[in-house]
Amino acid sequence: MTRAITRRIIQEQQRLLAVPPAVTDRHYLKLLQVWQWENSQTIDSVLDQAVAYGFTGLLVKALDGPYWMGQIDPSSEALGSVADVAIHTRKARERGLYYFCWTNPRQFEIAQQTSLTAGCANASDGVFLDIEPYSQFWGPWAQIGLAALFMAQLTEKTNSFIALQPDPRVNALASLRISEWIPKADAISGQHYWSDFNSDPTEQLVHALALGNLYSMPSLPTLPGNAPYESFPTNAISAFPGFAVWRLGSTPSRTLSMLGSLPVAGLVSDKLRPRTHA
Repeated sequence: MTRAITRRIIQEQQRLLAVPPAVTDRHYLKLLQVWQWENSQTIDSVLDQAVAYGFTGLLVKALDGPYWMGQIDPSSEALGSVADVAIHTRKARERGLYYFCWTNPRQFEIAQQTSLTAGCANASDGVFLDIEPYSQFWGPWAQIGLAALFMAQLTEKTNSFIALQPDPRVNALASLRISEWIPKADAISGQHYWSDFNSDPTEQLVHALALGNLYSMPSLPTLPGNAPYESFPTNAISAFPGFAVWRLGSTPSRTLSMLGSLPVAGLVSDKLRPRTHA
């Protein structure tokens, strides 16, 4: 092979490498949910795990009401400011991953909560609101209009992606006054924990699909990572636009490998940043 031909081959390879990967507006959300940081976990080690298992992003707890997780979780990795969220998000994006925050809204300090939540959303890919009808969460039967006020204030402060992550059982949704949350949300990610509810996994996913259809929004079911390995209806899971797995630390490696390897249908949202794929 002559030097001229070799040089042309090298130049063509360099040209191809210089072409940016195709941009897509379809988002394949397979999110690994993080609560409290355990042992020697760091954002880098958890991102490495997400990549290794095949997940496309993290869903990390930022707030409990108006309190940062850094005030609750002693780990140095616990989020304690919007600046911390931005650092985590940058590291995730460097690996081609999504980074979302999740919060537990409470019925007090609404203005402060929505400001902090909006800050998290603006510094990341968006937020998931873990709303449950129990005293340590949002609680049942809040004053009429309170949830609508929360969502109105939040969406005045951010145009980022907002998903609801409620207890999806019928009575729970009723006591949350779910109709007040839905109009300004972009997706529903119900906690379909068949292993906790002693229910059939397929029935739970049928319910997840029905909720998405009822509310005319994508359904991204939150799956119980501690459920028996054989209980996951993989074909049904792959039919969804995406999913979250609760949670890192309680989900066996075998289950993480299986779930991370599943294809999903993907969703289109103008609230999410276009992603590049080689």
